[in-house]
Amino acid sequence: MEKNNIKNLTFRDLLRPLFRQKLIIAFTFCIIIPIIYFGLKFQTPMYQARVLMQIKGVGQTAAPTYLGLGAWRIHLTQMSLVKSNPVLKRAVKALNLDKRPLDYEKKFATPLKSYIIDRAAEREKLHRASLSETEREKYILWKAMTDLKSNLITELEPNTDLFVIIAQDYDPQMAIQIANVVSRSYTIYDLQQQLAELTQRYGILHPTVQQIQDNINKTTANLTGRELPDIEAIGTASVKIVEQAATNYQAAGRPKIILMLAGVFVSGLIALALAFMFDMLNQTFKSPDDLVHYLDIAAIGSIPKKRLFDRQLIKDVSSSSTYVEFYNDLSDQIFIFSKVQNLQSLLLVAVSQQSANTAVAANLGYCLSQNSGIKTLVIDANINKPTIHNLLKLKESKGFVNLLEDSRMNIDACTHKIAQKLSIIQTGVVSDNITALLNETKIKQIVKKARSKYDSIIIDCTALSKLSDIAILSSSVDGVILMVNEGRDHIQVSRSVMHNLRLNKANIIGGILNNRTFPIPSWLYKKI
Repeated sequence: MEKNNIKNLTFRDLLRPLFRQKLIIAFTFCIIIPIIYFGLKFQTPMYQARVLMQIKGVGQTAAPTYLGLGAWRIHLTQMSLVKSNPVLKRAVKALNLDKRPLDYEKKFATPLKSYIIDRAAEREKLHRASLSETEREKYILWKAMTDLKSNLITELEPNTDLFVIIAQDYDPQMAIQIANVVSRSYTIYDLQQQLAELTQRYGILHPTVQQIQDNINKTTANLTGRELPDIEAIGTASVKIVEQAATNYQAAGRPKIILMLAGVFVSGLIALALAFMFDMLNQTFKSPDDLVHYLDIAAIGSIPKKRLFDRQLIKDVSSSSTYVEFYNDLSDQIFIFSKVQNLQSLLLVAVSQQSANTAVAANLGYCLSQNSGIKTLVIDANINKPTIHNLLKLKESKGFVNLLEDSRMNIDACTHKIAQKLSIIQTGVVSDNITALLNETKIKQIVKKARSKYDSIIIDCTALSKLSDIAILSSSVDGVILMVNEGRDHIQVSRSVMHNLRLNKANIIGGILNNRTFPIPSWLYKKI
């Protein structure tokens, strides 16, 4: 975000980072929303059936089965026994879960997940084929018990002696059968515990032992999953089936549409957080105010980013184009600065070599000459990378370099008249040792000659990279204007350039924000 005092923050200041980072926001939505959508597609609906159990604690023989145990420990113990191997093994055998097809889920799943199920089934077949017959039988039984255990949930009813057995399956009818069988298998296991205890105490021929054995046989015969009369379902174990399995025939969990909407909301929060974070981490210039805050120089003006239909070179200052309007405003500001501070020669310095800087000097010179009616000279001092003659499609001829080589040369011999009251001196024919020609005395002589013929002189060195060359040029002019590019030039690098200019006692009159964008749409900006 821009460096603003929190007290002075406006709604526009909060919106700008969001619009600046709109690609991050769009990318976040494009990534997260499909992930959520396909994630939901990979979820096969599960249905739940519930059986309500009661813990009596004392069996029909009045044996003190659970004496000495606290109530909460009894409940936790019984709930754990529901998922014990003896209970699960009996339920698996009764329901033939060990013979269930490997792709059982496929007929309930979406086509998208069917492919995954088929691949998993093939891998499982290969694994089973690698086992011996005895190992395969044990493995299949173990796998069925493990799957059943993962689909069983036990929940305690608060402040009661009741708990719930919840069975899950892709088929609601099958979920009912599993819940009934598991609950009855659990009561059989409880009866077997009593049988083992009383057999040791009274022997196998005792009437009570025989009665419990008959009850076990009867309950085992009803281990089918179908609904029984309540009296038969309750049984004689110390744990009772209070309510047999029932389901609401609705898929467990939240509806997918609710999850999708929640995903969209969460995606929005993540996108906003990322937008603000990336904007804060972006240490480039974002507005003209940053010139004041970070570089401590006046913001003379800004130049908007050239749109597709905007010409790089301005041909008509009366055009209604936003691009032209900003150049006109900027030239007016420079004219005022020059008059107030008595500045006749100005040096355009750029933080980095950007293609967007190419036409700035030429356009400023054109607008200044046409709007203010003053004779203006633009000098291309980019000795390492000439820009103006290529931009204006001028033939390579004598220019700035030649004036440096021959101090007696008439400045008019290197001047090209481009428009009314606007002339340009191109770089000229560059030699290998041109750097040696750059010295303050020679440059001052050129500027002095130009002063006598022109009201305003703009020297462009935006393509120079050596700070030493820029320092020599800056000491030969009345004022220096620093140009930074929005979103491209880093603040720390700009500070380094400013530090070097100030060390050379350059008269920095202000800065220009080039390549400026306006993130908030104009229709929205006007309303807020």
